Amino acid sequence: MTITPAPIPGIPESHSERLNLAYDHGTPYDFLQALSQDEDHRIREAVAYNSACTVDLLDKLSRDKSSAVRLAVATNAETGSETFKRLAQDESPLVVARVSWNQHTPIKVLSDLARHSNLKVRVGVAGNQSTPLAALYALWDDGEEQVQGAIASNPRIPYDLLLLASRHGSAWVREGVCHNSTAPEDAFAELRMDDDEGVRNAAEHRLMAMERELERRIAERLAEN
Repeated sequence: MTITPAPIPGIPESHSERLNLAYDHGTPYDFLQALSQDEDHRIREAVAYNSACTVDLLDKLSRDKSSAVRLAVATNAETGSETFKRLAQDESPLVVARVSWNQHTPIKVLSDLARHSNLKVRVGVAGNQSTPLAALYALWDDGEEQVQGAIASNPRIPYDLLLLASRHGSAWVREGVCHNSTAPEDAFAELRMDDDEGVRNAAEHRLMAMERELERRIAERLAEN
């Protein structure tokens, strides 16, 4: 016999209202706990995205039968280390890929995922700012264009790899350098003259953005004086 749990006072019966509560960062914990057991997986998914969730509640949700709920847990910055470790072995490639993108994923997990057979997972690790340098070097040797392109746009990229990326045979990888927020101005000297129009445009756009930022800083200093 199936026993239907008694409704918790204060939790509305309306689906839209329950969904709003599940997403709301100000929702009391006992409400989130009750909503995490909702029959509708979309409600449980919303709870799993909520940064107000505790590590324990997220761990419980990481065992949910719905991959959408587990993916939401893998996205949440409040997810615990042990939960990330388990989700890194999830049966859903999408969940594992989301773990690889999360900057709160433990370094050991990211290092292990750098050797994953799934390309999307390795691309996620390659673009993750928390990925250790040793893993980035190993991923560069992966040889996959998408992986190297993700490394090129990663602000954590070592300067020697940045130079290699800026002279790479793939326009995809070279353009990745143009989208790197920490790449120095001299990295664009050749890229603004690149054979590929997309790379040239991206390099020019980046240089213009750097010039505007420099002008803003100069104006701020002048205003201070």
